[in-house]
Amino acid sequence: MNRTAPLVALKVAGFLLCLAALTQNTSAQFMLGDEKKSDAEKNKSKALVWNSITDGLKLASEQKKPLLVDFYTDWCSWCKVMDEKTYAHHEVVKTLQSSFVLAKFNPEKNADFEFQGKKIKATEFAKRMGVNGYPTTAFLKPDGTLIDAPAGYIEFSRFNTMLSFIVSKKYETEKMRMEEYMLHQDIERDPNNPRFRLNLAEYYNDSANYKKSLEIFQYVANMDPKDKQDLLALHSGLANTQMVFVKDFKSASQNFKKSLTFAQEPQVKARIFLMTAFAEAGDKQTKSAVEYLDKLIKHCKDNKVPTGGLRQMLEKAPELEPIRTSQELQQFLKKMPQ
Repeated sequence: MNRTAPLVALKVAGFLLCLAALTQNTSAQFMLGDEKKSDAEKNKSKALVWNSITDGLKLASEQKKPLLVDFYTDWCSWCKVMDEKTYAHHEVVKTLQSSFVLAKFNPEKNADFEFQGKKIKATEFAKRMGVNGYPTTAFLKPDGTLIDAPAGYIEFSRFNTMLSFIVSKKYETEKMRMEEYMLHQDIERDPNNPRFRLNLAEYYNDSANYKKSLEIFQYVANMDPKDKQDLLALHSGLANTQMVFVKDFKSASQNFKKSLTFAQEPQVKARIFLMTAFAEAGDKQTKSAVEYLDKLIKHCKDNKVPTGGLRQMLEKAPELEPIRTSQELQQFLKKMPQ
């Protein structure tokens, strides 16, 4: 899953945009896999009954089953791969036949239809379901309410896990999101992999569930990971949670400084310099905070990282309020270009 940058960065979105997009884990989620299948197994997808959207909505309501809507286009090559591989796998076929109603929907060709008592255009329906690309697989409750709509090609084992989530109804009984469920399943498959736990911690951080996030980060710290990317995620994640949730600025600063050791990308390192300065300011360490702002400016200059709008952001940043009136900070801001 594409984990997002830590939530603290949201407070400084203007500057971060100037830094040309900050750290985002881009671990691949979709693999082809299951390459060697017999023609007989590939043809199993033909056993699936694909309805029109109108019939699908009606059948789902009548049978009290969730509705799977496969959003596709004629030009989408990955849509065809998903038909040939994922929807042809015997485990997928079995689950879909027993527990789901299926519908295929082409927003570029489907006509207007009635949805929840109102006529709706095909493109508007796709937009309402959160479709931004193809294929997109939308899961709806029997009443047509959207549960989730993961985008992209999904290999069969991951798809099976998604189906298990829908069938389990954890989205109702535990108010769980599909992404959270998938992250938990990754951990169950490989409990000794720090990266899977870090992904879950980052998910909770992004969801503002800082208590759970901190617990997992601390657990991973006890696992003593060795991978540099894991250590970067661990220390920067710990630091953000300590700063936002615990208000332990001293510990946050220590972890930001540790994460600098493992940061390689210039934009990532720039963000950490900035966050370290904020943590030092929160701890009322004026001299150190300004030193890290100086390091930020030098780093950006040496690595050609844009700093447009940085001064305006720092002049308003609430993280600097504890040292706002200090002579050191004011002198630093005066030296910065407009």
